[in-house]
Amino acid sequence: MIARTIAADLEMDHRENNDFDSAFVLQMQEAMNDSLLEQQPPPPPEEEEQHGHEDQIAHLQTLELLHKYKIEMEDNENSQAEMRRVREELKRPDPNIQKLVREIQEPFGEGSSSSAALVEEVKPEPFRLYFKGLFSDDRSGSAAVVAVAVCDPSRLMVLKVQEPLLGYWKAGWMDNLELKVEVETLIEGLTTVLSPDIKRIDFFCDYYPLYQYVSFY
Repeated sequence: MIARTIAADLEMDHRENNDFDSAFVLQMQEAMNDSLLEQQPPPPPEEEEQHGHEDQIAHLQTLELLHKYKIEMEDNENSQAEMRRVREELKRPDPNIQKLVREIQEPFGEGSSSSAALVEEVKPEPFRLYFKGLFSDDRSGSAAVVAVAVCDPSRLMVLKVQEPLLGYWKAGWMDNLELKVEVETLIEGLTTVLSPDIKRIDFFCDYYPLYQYVSFY
């Protein structure tokens, strides 16, 4: 009976020691896991957050482009409206010219060939076309801008154009880009004032080679 009691006590002590060892091992493992977690770098941002940031940037860029496009459209509409106004004014008879025609016709009579010839000599005042081309050619790339202003015979500005040259505008002109830009600007200006109501136009530029070329031909 005493032997059984001693054996039972020994078995109980063994179990208690095993439980203590197991608890100690678990505590050590938890401590090591906590230490490893503290040493690990913070996790990278989630892909959803990155995509959300990129979508926000793309949305802002789209709004900026739409705003610029709206401004360009409004400027174009204003320019077209001003040109229509000028054309309507050109269609209206000038009282001074009518008076001059009557004064010319009175001495000769309306049926006289001399009076008709003199009337034909009365020409409308010319419009004025001012233009300038600007370009930059450096290591970062090439860019060019055309600037055009149109004034009526009273020298009031009725139209203004300022826009970049698009496409490969340097093609065939690598040896003289300045002349290329000035020619493109002149073409843009003449296209802008192309109208059956504008009979005469004088152009002004500060690039002598182009002025010399156009004046010669």
